[in-house]
Amino acid sequence: MHCPEPPPDESKLSISHLARLYCRERLLVEPFLWTSRHVELLQFTFEPPTIAPSLLQPGEAQPTGLPQKYACVDLVRNFVRGGNVGPTWRESAIFTLMDRPGSPFVALADNLTFNFKHCCVRTLECLTLYHGDLEAAKRRRIPPFAIFFDREHVEYKRLQFVNGGSTRTLKGWRHGRRKRQTPQTLALFNAKLKKLTPPNPLHDPYTVAVLISLAQAQRYHLRVMEPEKDADAVFLAQVLFLDPSDTNHLHLFATDISSSFLDKLDFPTVPPSDFAQTSASIRHTVVPCEPFETLRHRIFKLLLPSFGMQEQNSKDQQINKSDHS
Repeated sequence: MHCPEPPPDESKLSISHLARLYCRERLLVEPFLWTSRHVELLQFTFEPPTIAPSLLQPGEAQPTGLPQKYACVDLVRNFVRGGNVGPTWRESAIFTLMDRPGSPFVALADNLTFNFKHCCVRTLECLTLYHGDLEAAKRRRIPPFAIFFDREHVEYKRLQFVNGGSTRTLKGWRHGRRKRQTPQTLALFNAKLKKLTPPNPLHDPYTVAVLISLAQAQRYHLRVMEPEKDADAVFLAQVLFLDPSDTNHLHLFATDISSSFLDKLDFPTVPPSDFAQTSASIRHTVVPCEPFETLRHRIFKLLLPSFGMQEQNSKDQQINKSDHS
């Protein structure tokens, strides 16, 4: 009696093999068109969310003694309670929030590239954070550290892709002017959009694509500066995400992506080795916006746990000196 062959271990297959195996699913598409199926086949998983502390912990260094305006309290309040303001305004607000004096980061309106087979597939518009000074960031002497993007911006891009790349009729669509659309066209449009819209915006496949793109950019910098470390490197990719429908929280997604994992995208016809990282877990931290006075400092601490340690160490040294005197 003939026994059916067991299903192949997808973690051992190359991306090209997966695309042939599931040829009816149209897997080789741009990141804006990814679905939960792409997340599954790339073996990414979203961990259950954890709540970041809303207040600074006992013994933790308090925000530095900068003028109160640099805490951006009014800006933060307007940022999270902005109502119907668009994603461009929110991106400008987070730019100001992250780039004012006292910040360990430099914010640039850079674009990431999602690469496949060593080629740029799509440029991803986002706000990029660098840990260092402005000149080094502009000259690409330091790698990108983290990314910010807005859910509404991604939704609009999906609308644009479903509409064939045109924004001309999208403006009318968003404002309710649908006179030129036939019922059949509208039904097809809605069906495509529904298929691409994740049921849970916090588990958006686009987030996975951005995390991969950030790791690719970090790897490119490592290859230029220290190529001997590339083979065993693991890259920390972090994304700060805003959902305009949630005015009480920001969301931080972080994951560790190895060079061996990125090789699957650079060499899609080559199966991963037995020692390659074939899966990745995405950590999800929910950041309460209130109290507004400490939000900026708390974001810095989450992105860069060492932030504030120098201030705390200097305070401890001063206390020790006063005790010995």
